[in-house]
This record gives sequence, C-alpha cells and structure tokens, in this order.
Amino acid sequence: MAAESEEAVSKTILLVGEGNFSFAKSMILTTNEVPGSSVVATDSGASGAITDGVQEVVEQLVAQGCGVLFEIDPTKLHTYDSICQHPFERVHWVCPHDGSEASTQTLPVLLKQFFSSADYVLRTADKRRIHIVLAQNEVPRHVSKPDPTKLTLPHWYQAFYYNIVEAAEGSRYSLVEVKAFSSEIYPGFVNQNVTGAPVDQRRILKEFIFEKVKLTAEEIKDRAQLLQDKAGSPIEVDSSDVKNDKKTFLRAYYNYEKK
Repeated sequence: MAAESEEAVSKTILLVGEGNFSFAKSMILTTNEVPGSSVVATDSGASGAITDGVQEVVEQLVAQGCGVLFEIDPTKLHTYDSICQHPFERVHWVCPHDGSEASTQTLPVLLKQFFSSADYVLRTADKRRIHIVLAQNEVPRHVSKPDPTKLTLPHWYQAFYYNIVEAAEGSRYSLVEVKAFSSEIYPGFVNQNVTGAPVDQRRILKEFIFEKVKLTAEEIKDRAQLLQDKAGSPIEVDSSDVKNDKKTFLRAYYNYEKK
C-alpha cells in the first residue's frame, strides 16, 4: 500500500525498513539534508498497523513530496514496480534486523539478499551506493570472532559479528566511508527494534557506506580469502588503503572512519 504525493518526480534516495519513519523525518524535515521530493521511504509492515503518531509523520513526509510505501520487503526490492520505476542512486537501511537472536546468524543471509536486491534497484546509477547503520561499539583487539552470548553492551559490534563485508563483497560493493550516526546528528531519530520498542540508547551506531566497484576475477578471489581471516589487531587506514591494500582490507571495514 502506498501513501504518496501526487507530483510525479524522479526519486534518487530509497529508505527501507523505516519503522517509525523518524530517520526520514529527520533527514527531510529537521536537518534538510535532502528534499522530500527526492526520497521514497518504505517499511515492511502494513499501513494499517502504524500508530497515530507514525501516521502523522507519514502525512508530514508526503506533504514534502516524499513517497511512502508499505509492505516492502528489503530483500525483494527488485520485485516491486513501485520501486524499480525510479532511478535511485542511494539505498539506506538503518539498523537492519529480522527479529532473531544474534546466535542464529540469520542476519548475514538477510544482508546478502538485501545487497543483491538493492544492487538491481540501483542499476541505472552512475555511482551506486548502499548505506547501512549498525551498532558498532568498541572492537576488542584480542577477539578474532565474537561470541554473542558473552558480549556485554559496551562490546557489542554488529558490523563485525554479522560480517557485512561478505554481504557487500558478494554484490561487489566496497566500503568507502564509515561515519558516526546518532540522534544528535539526526535530531528526532529514535532507534527501535522490530517490535516497536526503543533500543538501548547506549549503543554506538555507525553508518557504513558502500560503493559498487569493478573487480577482476582474481581480485574477487583474493578478497574472498581475506573474508576468512578475522584475526589480528584493528588498524587505522585511509580510503586508498581500503581499496588497494589487501593486507588491511578486512580490518579496514570495521575500523576506518573518515572524519
């Protein structure tokens, strides 16, 4: 089901899994980062299930020219005509989750499917970018693979545990930037889980920005081997290292941050 403005405008930014639409609202109405007419904001839930407060936010977004769509599965974006008709250049997913426990490891599969589907949606863009926000607190230097059953909140780091590297590389996307992400940067943003309950605000969120790259078969093989080696201490690198230095490639994904 859709709730869209009447004006037919080409959309270039797609937001998925919005939930309470607080990110879309902050991006469009609070920070004025982008015009509403360039955005389509979606959620996997039904429009009839949203609260009065969320309905009010949706109406505000639509008034700004933002397209709002419900019942959109982020792993099947390529199957919706309402999505594929737009020449998107960026896809954002803030705190992706499927409601499962970390120990089940279903999220890595979901992220792979999302990257593949989003890549098709971005097929007409000269520069394809996918933005994912995950909890990324301090990474203990002595841990090669974390055990989610033994992690305390200050040491919770989804990007490492769920290995977003593999999901991105599977569709040939490479990290180009990692940025801080919070309600201070996006005033009014409220992080909530799939049930609608607020998430512990002590979690440190990071925005991982990936860009489509062209790789040779040998480069793909080299990177696949690196994905199997998670040992070693995190190091700081610059953007050229992220793209070119195979020795730092993996750890750079989790620790590189452009100020």
